[in-house]
Amino acid sequence: MSIPDVSVLARIRSYVSYPRSAIMSALALAAAGFEYVGNGNSVTVRCVECGLSMDIVKWMSEDDVQKLHRLSSPSCGFIDNQKKFNKVTKNCAAALSDEGASGESSGNGARATLSAVPRERQARFRYRSNMARMRTFETKRDIFPIDVKKMALCGLYATGEGDSVRCFMCGGGLKNWRRNDDPWIEHIRSYPNCKYVKDQIDKEFYNIVKHLSECFPWLKQITKPMVKQCMERMKAHTKEIRTMMEENDRLGRKLRCRLCGVFLLGIEAVTFQPCGHFVVCSSCGRDIKSCVECGKKIESHITSYLC
Repeated sequence: MSIPDVSVLARIRSYVSYPRSAIMSALALAAAGFEYVGNGNSVTVRCVECGLSMDIVKWMSEDDVQKLHRLSSPSCGFIDNQKKFNKVTKNCAAALSDEGASGESSGNGARATLSAVPRERQARFRYRSNMARMRTFETKRDIFPIDVKKMALCGLYATGEGDSVRCFMCGGGLKNWRRNDDPWIEHIRSYPNCKYVKDQIDKEFYNIVKHLSECFPWLKQITKPMVKQCMERMKAHTKEIRTMMEENDRLGRKLRCRLCGVFLLGIEAVTFQPCGHFVVCSSCGRDIKSCVECGKKIESHITSYLC
């Protein structure tokens, strides 16, 4: 019988909801051909080869999983020889270490091989489940401008330092979130080699985001001087526009009656003599004795029209 390596990681991943209080090593169980089929509270496992289902609640951490499997199902092809079992065990350990998948799936059952995994990675194991990651956001929802449920689905958990988050698998950190940020995109852009992201995201979407992220520094170098040039032009035009608006405002004030405010264009108005100021409408100018603009005595009024 040939056991595909991909099944090793698949079995490990089945232990995402494996109880933390469970005594038996999840890694040892996965290496022996068992996948977790419990509901998060029970400790029921099943052999992927022979279908043997077992409740391991009474097992002890020092129990030999391979031996118990053989005794319970002597004809199971998965454990037909010691050499094959040892190969699978090595594959499990490699998958656990390389992918950081032990944090996702093995729970405290990974004690058998944790000594070979960096201490920092061990600390992330507790956040292997989506529920565990969600709990880290419970008291910090107001800090994040985006949906924390989506962040948890992305494999991210809150570190407790501002809006800083970290991936339970690759260990990559992200912070300074903005309202329109997409956690999946930021995760891919910053940590494209994270295998959790690769497994969860559509391949085409992943490749598009990765490609754009690689091109972004180049685009930034090109667009930065262009943006600066545009800003300088906008400033120059803004000054011109402001000058024109101020001039129009002054002209507008001159074309209105200084007393009642009516617009003088096209209506009957008066020009004072001898000063020559054209500043009031005919209705307001009839009884004025001195110019409202310069204060000189008015000797006569000339009816005028501004067209």
